[in-house]
Amino acid sequence: MKEDSKQRKISRGRKKQDQDSKYGIHNVPTDVVEIERNIVENWMIFLKHWFQSNQNIGRYIIIGASSLFVLMIFSIFVFSLARDNHNKKFYELLDEYEKTAKNTTDSKNEILVGIAEKSDALCDKTFKTKYANAGCFLSALIYIELEEDEKSSKALESYSGSVGNDGLAAFTLFFSAYYNEAADDLEKSKKQYERVKRYLKPVDKEDIAIFHLARIHYYQKDYAKAESLFLIIIDNYKSSVYLDAAKKYLLLVSLKQNANLETPAN
Repeated sequence: MKEDSKQRKISRGRKKQDQDSKYGIHNVPTDVVEIERNIVENWMIFLKHWFQSNQNIGRYIIIGASSLFVLMIFSIFVFSLARDNHNKKFYELLDEYEKTAKNTTDSKNEILVGIAEKSDALCDKTFKTKYANAGCFLSALIYIELEEDEKSSKALESYSGSVGNDGLAAFTLFFSAYYNEAADDLEKSKKQYERVKRYLKPVDKEDIAIFHLARIHYYQKDYAKAESLFLIIIDNYKSSVYLDAAKKYLLLVSLKQNANLETPAN
């Protein structure tokens, strides 16, 4: 009985195949690429008919998309100009601040106030580049030194709102290390840069700390260590703002080593 049932199923299957063949129906493999091409062509035909039927709306869409594209390019261009301008101003202020580290005259505080005010102006820029944010922090650091608590709080609040607490901690250490470096307290500065490096590792911005660490080792005549750190920047941070400076220092290290001026680090 089971054999008869099985035979009937086979017969029905053959009968269906015969009927399919009779009417030209065959099991042809599906061409996915062809299906996708047909879908795209159908959409293109649909869009063509839609634009022909709605020419005014289509024209507005094209004009709007073109305007948006032009505005986006213009914004990128303006932001790029702002970033370069902020970069230049920030490093000028940083150089001025560095010079005050060894200033023991009565005019020191007056000079610091002037730097802080210019840093405030940089901090208040419409386009918040990383250099504008750094200006906020430099301003806060100076106001802390001048015991202007209200002004320092305002600057730190602006800075923290842009970079978060980890960024705030990293830059706090960075500027402290930078100031100690300028004041020739190199050992203290070196330890602080090591901590900055750990803060910046998750965002791949260690080059900031590595460069300054390398420079300190150069000052301390530990040329082998300085060379290895400068090479890290040159090999691994091709877009670093410190790349050109690292190359120049590496040349100086090479000259020192070739002249047999290397001495052990203290």
